[in-house]
Amino acid sequence: MDLKKMAEDARTLLDRQDKMRANAHATAKEQKEIAAQREAETKEAVRKEYAKATGEAVKSVREKVPFTPLVEGETEDDRYTVLSQKVAQVDFDAQTPRAKALAVASTFALPQAIKTIGLRDAEIATLKQALAKATKGGASIATKADETPDAEEKDFFKEFGISDRSAMFGSMSLDVTA
Repeated sequence: MDLKKMAEDARTLLDRQDKMRANAHATAKEQKEIAAQREAETKEAVRKEYAKATGEAVKSVREKVPFTPLVEGETEDDRYTVLSQKVAQVDFDAQTPRAKALAVASTFALPQAIKTIGLRDAEIATLKQALAKATKGGASIATKADETPDAEEKDFFKEFGISDRSAMFGSMSLDVTA
């Protein structure tokens, strides 16, 4: 009888153990599903935040970078709309380390590039003003060299120590009678 009771108790324990294992598998599966759902929600929230930040970043770049059309008919709105779309499509987390490093390096280089463009624009404006001032008087036929009187004209040959040009190459008489 004791043996039979022990067998029944063992069977009960084994049945409970099977139920616990089944529950553990179901619980683990449920936890994985919940974690996957949370991850998807987090990714969606990050994507929405990235899209919002993209618009703000493109707006900031647009305010700082001077616009010069690069192709006929290009407008500033066209350029920055396309830029915003391209940036919004980028999955930064999926990028290679080199692409991420290039993006960060570009971020640090952009302010210097903007300053350089500003300095170049200022230099171009100064040069245009100087050119306008120089050409303000109108066109002239006389060259600057003609306007200054020549100092004493120097003889080229005398400057090199050749006083008699006729003897410079020796006797060059040709004897045609021969």
